[in-house]
Amino acid sequence: LLALVFVWLACEVCAEPLHLTPEPKQVQVLPGQFVWGPGMPIALGSAQRDQFFAAQLDGEVRRCFGFRLPLGDPLRSPIRLGLLSDAVIQPALAGQDLSALKGQGTDAYLLLIVPQGITLAGKGTAGVFNALLTLDQLLRRATEDRALPCVRILDWPTPRPSRRAPSVLAPQP
Repeated sequence: LLALVFVWLACEVCAEPLHLTPEPKQVQVLPGQFVWGPGMPIALGSAQRDQFFAAQLDGEVRRCFGFRLPLGDPLRSPIRLGLLSDAVIQPALAGQDLSALKGQGTDAYLLLIVPQGITLAGKGTAGVFNALLTLDQLLRRATEDRALPCVRILDWPTPRPSRRAPSVLAPQP
């Protein structure tokens, strides 16, 4: 038992931090890696809405690894992109606790990378875009074997305080 504790601690110490900017609110590193391969299809939640994001992901994968990602069958595609409410995303959400996203705006997202595939899902179009930006950071650091660490990321923007000065025309109490 003590040996297992030392092995676990060694793995925790050696684990490479993700260094994402901005730092996501919730990051859970999962066991395993996802390895990109030529011809891996992307399934879209709404073809028209998500075409732009799929093209961006295809371009980044082509730049990083030299191959393309075609659009594919929603039931068998390892890469899924869309809204949390889209049918194509639902299988990846089974068993996922998304309670942290309740009450968050449309720019909140889930990025789930497991050995079987990748899910980029947002509460709205802005959330899908934010998930894509986060995945892009991980892609740019992928190793020569095209491997990404398995992670579960939930994130949403933090509202910034207004920097406007109080109006001098506002009625004073």
